[in-house]
Amino acid sequence: MAAYLRVVDADAGYYGGLLVINSIGEPVEFCHAAIARPAGTLWRASDARRRCVGALTRALFEACSSQPRIVFGLASEFDPLIFRGDVQPAIAACRVVPGDPAQTDEGELATAEGPRLIWAAEKPPAGSPERQLLNRLIDHDLLLEPFERVAAGLSEALPSEYGAR
Repeated sequence: MAAYLRVVDADAGYYGGLLVINSIGEPVEFCHAAIARPAGTLWRASDARRRCVGALTRALFEACSSQPRIVFGLASEFDPLIFRGDVQPAIAACRVVPGDPAQTDEGELATAEGPRLIWAAEKPPAGSPERQLLNRLIDHDLLLEPFERVAAGLSEALPSEYGAR
């Protein structure tokens, strides 16, 4: 199984979702959580966001009863330090950069057309269960599409007081 994380910046704070799918894309579990934005002028916006994203990620991992082998997050939503220092999941963690692979040389190309994969630690070796799962997701065009399902799930679950930005 693979897990896909999303974080939505909302008026009242942040809202996060975690979708776990099996290797053929069927949903296994969906968890969501909200956290209020820290108040006060002493918080720098980037620090407040990183704190909230880290707290949401930990809460979502704790709420998830499934045992995924890989977790993916969009690089635009997850600071590099989230998976390397703030959360440190016990499974392979990867930030995904969709789109034109020429935009950055960081990470590895999933396919010749992209996206780029930026692993939090060492990338899974060839032949490992994690690499086999990644290859199966790529073969079934499931590397990026589940992020859209997480966004749709969050839209349904998002309380009105958390109006998305």
